[in-house]
Amino acid sequence: MSTNGRVPILRRRDVSRASLRREPLVAEGNTVLVYVDRRGRRFVADRQLTASEIWFDTPRVVYVVDTAIHHESFMLELPSREEAFSFRAQVDLSWQVRNADAAVEAGIGDAESVYRPFLQQQMRSISRRFGVEMSADAEHEINIHFGGGPRELPQGLGLLSCVVALALDSATQTHIANRTLADRELETRERDHTRKIKETHRTEAEGEAEHRIVQLQAKQRQQLESLEEEHRISLQKMRMEFYDDALKDERFGLIKLRLEQNRDDIDGVIDLVMRQQQVDYDGAREFLRAAMDGGVVNPKHVAVAVTQAAEALTQGMRTHTGRPESRGEIAPPQAASGPQDKTPSPVIDVEFDEPGDRERDTQDDLPV
Repeated sequence: MSTNGRVPILRRRDVSRASLRREPLVAEGNTVLVYVDRRGRRFVADRQLTASEIWFDTPRVVYVVDTAIHHESFMLELPSREEAFSFRAQVDLSWQVRNADAAVEAGIGDAESVYRPFLQQQMRSISRRFGVEMSADAEHEINIHFGGGPRELPQGLGLLSCVVALALDSATQTHIANRTLADRELETRERDHTRKIKETHRTEAEGEAEHRIVQLQAKQRQQLESLEEEHRISLQKMRMEFYDDALKDERFGLIKLRLEQNRDDIDGVIDLVMRQQQVDYDGAREFLRAAMDGGVVNPKHVAVAVTQAAEALTQGMRTHTGRPESRGEIAPPQAASGPQDKTPSPVIDVEFDEPGDRERDTQDDLPV
């Protein structure tokens, strides 16, 4: 008999020749008739027995076999990879007697006692490969395993379909929740740590970049200062060369420099010429004074030399400036002797007298 209150798979009925002639049996609905004769032979009849079959091979027992499709649901506890935890499996299946003769031979009375051990053994072998946190993967694998079509079971049964849904008990759910939270916290800390490391590296990289920029700027400033110094030295060198070339011209060197620097300073240029001539005049005077003190030159020669030097300086000043003495410039000093002739004095060479001639020349000395 079935444990679920439904019609039993096999219904046994004793028959005789008289009962079969009086009330012939016919398979109705989702049933199959299996007859057993006096010698124990079985045959399946999907039609009404003939009079000859009833008379000569009179059945002794007939079995009405339920061949309808049945749907069942039950719960299984399946182990996980961790022995301390398990899955709760909700199994929904459909089954059918596909071989009535085998069912009668086995004397099947409860289909669950046939399919349940088979399913449990198959599912446990699959679930052990998965941890409790992988219930979805385990469920998917089990459903793929039983989703290939009908399966033949012992005692003439057939498994038509099987769908499994895995769940966890409350203790396992709490354990997984705590472990998941711990993993999430660890992941959060690792993510924060990684972010801090990245920020530190980025800050260091920015600092290094700023340091390199400062170094490059300092290097550029040094290079710029070096170039400016080289340029200044080059300009100074060019000016020195220019000054050197200008100073080589004894007549026009300083005048050119002064006019080059101050193009409107004509008066200053004239004064410069006068100062140059005055320096020369003072130098000549000192030389002549030293010569007289040493007795090398006598007074009459000095008078002539002074006059000659004054004329030379005046003429040189006029030649250099190109201007007459009409603006109150300083004129060279005149000789202390009497009035000068308009005709130029002859050039007198300075002679160095012998020591014995000094007394004789003293009488003819002229005042300076």
